[in-house]
Amino acid sequence: MPLTAAGKAAQEYDRTKTIDPEALCILGGIPRHDASGLPFEVLQTTKRIAFLYLYSTHRYIPVDGRAHEVDAEPRFFGNPIGSWDGDTLVIDSIGFKDHQIWADENGDPQSDAMHTVERWTRPDADHIHLQLTVDDPKFYMHPFEFNRTWVLGKPGEGLTEYSCAENNIDAKHLGPGPGVIGADGNRGADLPQTMPANPPPPEYYENRK
Repeated sequence: MPLTAAGKAAQEYDRTKTIDPEALCILGGIPRHDASGLPFEVLQTTKRIAFLYLYSTHRYIPVDGRAHEVDAEPRFFGNPIGSWDGDTLVIDSIGFKDHQIWADENGDPQSDAMHTVERWTRPDADHIHLQLTVDDPKFYMHPFEFNRTWVLGKPGEGLTEYSCAENNIDAKHLGPGPGVIGADGNRGADLPQTMPANPPPPEYYENRK
């Protein structure tokens, strides 16, 4: 990443002093959700578009021609405005949070000066493509780009109820930084192999009635 001196210091802080916010059930925000491996759905109306995420959260993008707010409240997903460039959905976002949030799962930082532009296209019926540009002059020397293509889910697939905080048995074992990547490609190889027991079986609650 083309980090500035301040960006390198922020990255070092994230990796050595903070626990991954998503592991603590804090929203990942943008750009992190744009790089996630988790499924999402898109709902479209004439005035706004909604992205629905597996983490039981969402973001709304107005496409009614409005401009950015002058002093918008910082948010995990920023303050977006949408427009159409032909068949391309353009999402322009400013007003991001700069704490309790990582730009990606590697602990790379983001600041309140970050500005993102997402260009969503659908090259065919089975795919949706994102071209994301991130401009954060506090932490990065120049804008950088991320590209990703998703595959349409199978018929009948969709989002289900998901509660990140429920039975989050890993939380008390987590340390600072992104965590070690194991042989299977997943993070968390440094977590203890012995975890607390799962919640009591249903009959436990039946017996307490």
